[in-house]
Amino acid sequence: MFSRIILLLFISVNSVSAQLNPDYFITQTKDTVYCTNLKYGTSTWGALNFLSYNQPDGSPIIYKSKKSAPLVLTLYIDGKTIDRIPLKPNSKREILYTERTIDGPLKVYLKHQNTSNTSNATVMYIYYIRMPDGKFYKINDKKNMKNVIIPYVKDCPKFVESYTGDYSNKEEAFMEMIRLYNSLCNSTK
Repeated sequence: MFSRIILLLFISVNSVSAQLNPDYFITQTKDTVYCTNLKYGTSTWGALNFLSYNQPDGSPIIYKSKKSAPLVLTLYIDGKTIDRIPLKPNSKREILYTERTIDGPLKVYLKHQNTSNTSNATVMYIYYIRMPDGKFYKINDKKNMKNVIIPYVKDCPKFVESYTGDYSNKEEAFMEMIRLYNSLCNSTK
């Protein structure tokens, strides 16, 4: 009898915990699937080739190939939002899943990744902004800063009145600028 009570208590605590902090993913068809214990894996081209999770009732679901896995656009795991983004801005072929660094109307992705431990290491540097129209731009490209990003943020009078920094693409300054923009100019154009 005592072991049944402990077991029921354990199941109840896990159920409440999963309901308070669920993982979820959003598919290409805009379906949102709430779950727990969400895990994923990708191929070298960035295709999702493994997806596993537990449904709210606790039953496990496992997809072990890219053909069987749904096309997932966003994953939310342990408080982190991970999006499917192009490896090169607006490329349709090469993609990767990476954490969204800044959320809001303007979304920022920043990823440093060494692909080798040798002295000739290849470093992947993703530093993109996704505009409300869904297009991606390299932040560290001066043309994008001058012709797209700066004119866009300057189109919000509240932001222009409040922002006192320079319009830099350096990581820390840029992140501060975009966080301020997102807090003041929460509309999509």
